[in-house]
Amino acid sequence: MVDPPHHARSATGSAGAQAAGARRGSATVGGSPSRDPVLGQLAHLAAVALDFDQGRILLRERRGTTEPATGGDRPTGGDKPDPGRPAGPWSQLDALVREGGTAVVLNDVAAAPAEFPRSPLPGAYVAVPIWVGDDVEGVLRLTDAEPRSIPVRQVRLLVEFSRTIGLYLRPGEVEHEIDHAAADLARALSDGEIVPWYQPIVELAGGRVIGVEALARWRRPNGRFESPASFIPVAERSDLIIDLDFAVMRQAMADLTGWQRTAPDFRLSLNLSGRHLDQSDWLDRLTDATTAAALAPESIDLELTETARPTDIERGWVMIEKLRALGYTVWFDDFGAGYYDLQDLVRLPVDGLKIDRSFADQLDQPINDALVSALTAAAARVGIKVTIEGIETPRQAELARALGCHFAQGFYWSRPVPTGEVARWLTATGGIGAPPAAPG
Repeated sequence: MVDPPHHARSATGSAGAQAAGARRGSATVGGSPSRDPVLGQLAHLAAVALDFDQGRILLRERRGTTEPATGGDRPTGGDKPDPGRPAGPWSQLDALVREGGTAVVLNDVAAAPAEFPRSPLPGAYVAVPIWVGDDVEGVLRLTDAEPRSIPVRQVRLLVEFSRTIGLYLRPGEVEHEIDHAAADLARALSDGEIVPWYQPIVELAGGRVIGVEALARWRRPNGRFESPASFIPVAERSDLIIDLDFAVMRQAMADLTGWQRTAPDFRLSLNLSGRHLDQSDWLDRLTDATTAAALAPESIDLELTETARPTDIERGWVMIEKLRALGYTVWFDDFGAGYYDLQDLVRLPVDGLKIDRSFADQLDQPINDALVSALTAAAARVGIKVTIEGIETPRQAELARALGCHFAQGFYWSRPVPTGEVARWLTATGGIGAPPAAPG
């Protein structure tokens, strides 16, 4: 599981159908059309990827430039009204994003809370800041003519687009920054600053905490914690992701050894990056770490992330069978949002699947609930368990159980917490019952 983005201001309005028609992308600099085709294309791709009507990149006039430098699409409408439709409060909302340095997410601008400007007509708005170094250089904005639910995964994807735009705007600095960030992360790994935090996994039928998922955190020497979004991409661009995974794995296994003295059946879930599959010794390192912690492999769940999907299905089948033969259980992570599909449940012999949090965002919507029910029914037919991520309310937990999910995790029970917090509520409950919510 990947942690959801932080610091996003959101408001939920009425649901509606997505507008039909071609997606449009444009970019402006200092209020004038940009002539940079790359920026226009990136705005267009963001709109296509998230299925919005229009994408725009709005940049402030940079470094003393008095006129746009390169060519691209002219804004097609922009903040001007479409025929017969009043203009939305886009400029005011863009200013909130730019000045606050945070995302703004409005499912319906006509039903926005009081702190946001409203539109006379409904429509969806989501925008994120474009950071260049320590400055907000502009805004990446998507709009839709109809209200719609905007799940967390779409905001996360838009943030990734904005990072790409930020890197594009400072090409001469990118290689140096990546090298510096990688060197800093390598030092952090050497100094033991990368530590696991844990989010509980709850059995929906009885509310029992059956285990935890280990998630990487960077604890700086001054006690400040870095967001995973600031260092996981750096690790994934290099082989540091292998060292990072094993650093988290070894510490998490040591923690599990202690917890099992209180709760012998307690389980640990670990993410497995695709980079490990390219290493000839990764399986030996995994089993060595398990043996060193005096753990039974049967208490370890390995989550195959999207990047770990085998390109060679036959090789993947053999790899998964080796893990299962050793006693580990294997799960598909973020199922329904990435590479894995129902055919993989038949072709690859896994023990379970984790339904992506985007489905939890839209529970109680008929189409979404039908999809979740179909996934759990298919899983039941092939004898595997189902966990759903991103549960935040009692109603979502109730619906997930009714739709056939066995387990769940999310902020409804707890944000990710440090090892001491897990030990505290395990001692208090013996692993029975949900832990108290704690800041993550």
